[in-house]
Amino acid sequence: MSSGDCMGAGLALRTAGTHPDRVAAAAGFHGALLATDAPDSPHLPADRITAELYFGHADQDSTNPADQTARLDKTFTAAGVRVSQNISGADIFCSMASRNMTQAAFFVLTALADEPRHGYGILREVEELSAGAVQMRVGTLYGVLDRLTADALIVLDREEVHDGRLRRYYRLTDEGMRALDAEAERMAAGASAAKQRIADGRKATGTPPVTGPGLAGGLA
Repeated sequence: MSSGDCMGAGLALRTAGTHPDRVAAAAGFHGALLATDAPDSPHLPADRITAELYFGHADQDSTNPADQTARLDKTFTAAGVRVSQNISGADIFCSMASRNMTQAAFFVLTALADEPRHGYGILREVEELSAGAVQMRVGTLYGVLDRLTADALIVLDREEVHDGRLRRYYRLTDEGMRALDAEAERMAAGASAAKQRIADGRKATGTPPVTGPGLAGGLA
């Protein structure tokens, strides 16, 4: 069984098409960007799906508009996929900017703050920026890039062929820069509060301050 909500619904759909011998059922709730014009849209492997599917959609969802729902239904019908789809009266917006930003997303946005970069370039920057604390696999990175793109925090800047391989360069949007700035401010405020509490605690207990290399922090 594979299931997910928001961007996870697309991952569930893609997994059902990529591993039809391993997925007997898949479900998605308020899925985002399920049937786009992108060459890697989650609906494209539908002709390989053998699982039974269920998708619940909202009738007011900016990340899954009516034309994408119709395209999804048409694709499933043409592929003979067993699927049930339900549209409920709800207003949904799936956005990373409106919830806690993950550590990986924070460093990916930071890596793109000064200039557009391609996948492996982003991986190198993230590892350097985090002093080696964050080391992502390629699959994890592209999952993060998909979510950030869906949230309109990054966009595809350009594509280039290098040594016979296609490289996709991503860049921050204005909304992405604002989200990164807000998260950096939130983290700085949290670090400042922690340092103050530590100083107060040491003063109360008479514990001398610790000297040595600085501490590296991040989001859980």
